[in-house]
Amino acid sequence: MKNNKTLLNVTRKKFAILKSTLLGVVIGLNAGFLCCQATDGDYVTMNVGDPGENLPITYRASGSKMVLSWKESGICESSTDLKTWSPCGRTARRYSIKFNREHAYYRVKKVLPRAVLTYIPKGYNPDKKYPLILHLHGYTGNSDWQNNYFPLKSLADEKGFIFCIPDGLRDSSNNQRWNATDVCCGPRNDLPDDSKYLREVIDSAIKKFSVDRKRIYSMGFSNGGSMSYRMAYDHSDILAAIAPIAGVGYKDKNKVIPKHPVHVLHIHGTGDAMVPFNGGDWAGAVDGQSPSNPAGDILGAVENLRNWAEYNKCNKEEEPKVRSIDLDSTLHGKDTTIIRFMNEKNNCTVELWKTHGAGHFIQWNAESRRKVVDWLLDHPKIE
Repeated sequence: MKNNKTLLNVTRKKFAILKSTLLGVVIGLNAGFLCCQATDGDYVTMNVGDPGENLPITYRASGSKMVLSWKESGICESSTDLKTWSPCGRTARRYSIKFNREHAYYRVKKVLPRAVLTYIPKGYNPDKKYPLILHLHGYTGNSDWQNNYFPLKSLADEKGFIFCIPDGLRDSSNNQRWNATDVCCGPRNDLPDDSKYLREVIDSAIKKFSVDRKRIYSMGFSNGGSMSYRMAYDHSDILAAIAPIAGVGYKDKNKVIPKHPVHVLHIHGTGDAMVPFNGGDWAGAVDGQSPSNPAGDILGAVENLRNWAEYNKCNKEEEPKVRSIDLDSTLHGKDTTIIRFMNEKNNCTVELWKTHGAGHFIQWNAESRRKVVDWLLDHPKIE
C-alpha cells in the first residue's frame, strides 16, 4: 500500500488516515505526519525552535513494516498522545518502522539550521525523569570532535541521562566557536547570542523528552568550558551545575552576577599554555591582545574558583575526603588535587580539579570521564 499524506494514524493491524475533524485539530497544534516514541540507545536530531508546518510524506507498507519518505531533509518525530513529540531518528529523507506498539503517531518537520544531535539512553521510558547534559566543543571544534574527545554514550546508557551536543557557528574569520565570555575567542558582536540559543536547546529538550528539571547541566572544553560559565551566569535559574574544562569565566567578577546558586566543577591542567592555569595572555592573542579581551590577560583558575565561591556564598574551604585523584591517562599516579569550597547552609559546592603537569588537552579515559559525570549527577539543583 502506498499513499501520500501529511497525517497518519498507525496501529499494529491496519493503517488509517485520520478523520478530517482530527486532522484540523492536529494542524492547529502544529502536528502533522505522526510517529511513536524516541529511539532509545541511539542519537536523534532535535529541532530547536518552531519549524512550522509538517512536510508531506509518502508511506509504503508491507506486512509488519512501513517506510516513510519525504523530498527534503527532515526530522521524523513521534508521539503516543498527540501532545509530546520526540525525534526518532537523525536528519534524513526516509524512516523505517517495525511495528511493536498497538497505537502510534508520526510526523516529519523541516530541519532548522541549528538542530542538535541528542543521545537517548538505552531503556528510555517517558514515564521516568532523566538528567540532561549540554556537551560543548572548543574553539574551531565541532560536535563530532567533542563527542570523540569526551564520549558520553556508554555512561549515558549506564547511568540513564540524555545529552545534547550542539554546534557553535562560524564567525567572520571562519572559526567555529561559541559566543562565550571575554576569554575566548572573538568579539561578542561577531556571532548570534549563543546563550539564548542554548537556553532554547534546554527548553526544546524539556518539551520533547522526559527531563528532570532539577538535574540540568552544562559541560564543555576550552571555549565550550567558557560557554558553560556564560550559561551559569545567564541561566542560573535552571542549571544545577557546570563542569568546564580549561575555560574560565569573566575577568571582571562584577560584569555579571548569577542570581541563583550553581554548583561548579572546574578542571584545569597546570601546564596549559593556551588558557594558562595562573592566568595571563591567551595563547591566541596578538601583541598581548585578543579580539574578545583587549587587555590581553585572562582569569587564572584559582581566581576564577574564588569568584564562583563568592557568587555561591561558599564561606568554607572544605577538606575533601579524597584529596587526590587520577584524571590524565598519560600522567603517572594521582595527578589531580581537589580544592573545594562549600556553602554550609545549602551545600552548594565549588571545586577545582588541578591536574599537575597536564596541558590544555587532558587525556581522558573511561574512569576519569566517569568521575566527572558522577560529580555532575551528584549535584542537583539547589532550591
